[in-house]
Amino acid sequence: MEKIIQVKNLSYSYPDGNNVLEGIDLDILEGETLGVIGPNGAGKTTLLLHFNGLFMGNGLSKIKVLGLEVNKVNLKQIRKSVGFVFQEPEDQLFMPTVYEDVSFGPSNLGWDKERIKKETLQALEEVGLFDKSGQLSHHLSLGEKKRVSIATVISMKPEILVLDEPSANLDPAARRHLMELLKRLPITKIIAGHDLELILELCTRVVVLDNGKIVADGEARRILADSRLTQEHSLEVPLSLQHLS
Repeated sequence: MEKIIQVKNLSYSYPDGNNVLEGIDLDILEGETLGVIGPNGAGKTTLLLHFNGLFMGNGLSKIKVLGLEVNKVNLKQIRKSVGFVFQEPEDQLFMPTVYEDVSFGPSNLGWDKERIKKETLQALEEVGLFDKSGQLSHHLSLGEKKRVSIATVISMKPEILVLDEPSANLDPAARRHLMELLKRLPITKIIAGHDLELILELCTRVVVLDNGKIVADGEARRILADSRLTQEHSLEVPLSLQHLS
């Protein structure tokens, strides 16, 4: 499989001087589902925000997405290819209706009206909210809002889907719907979160991030079953694997 994202020596500091990422090297393969886990403050969200150029590392860092270096020249093309779903739907949904939210991205890609309509309705169908297209986005449940957020991204036909804490605050039914949706999407996915059962079920590979550094990288089941590793980095072995640890 080809390397769809290549990260070399990524370091990043906030304006206050706080070092968030230090010397990250990471290759992500086309078609895989990668989980990014670690304690609060480990740098997970900051890492994800580099994949579509919302953040950029220091001058020595190099990131390539689909062979394109992440820089101002390539930013527009990269953001067409990398869809980012924020943890809070309110950060993503700002139009009056569900249809308008989902069609906003395609409308800005220069597609004709027929294609915009087709991709919008197809995305709503994919997330199971076709019948909600005319509703006000802020009247939906949290689980529905999260699915609309995903629809706003997949309507643009990205090759990579990045999700930050996708199951946060969802009830069990909404969480299950979300997991089934993500399983169906046949694209490269990068998922950061604390829901380790979700990570275990969806991800083929996991990286553990702590203090801005990758401390482990490997097959998801092996990493998540390692009780010593998880304890050292303020995590817990998922309940479904505790008999193995």
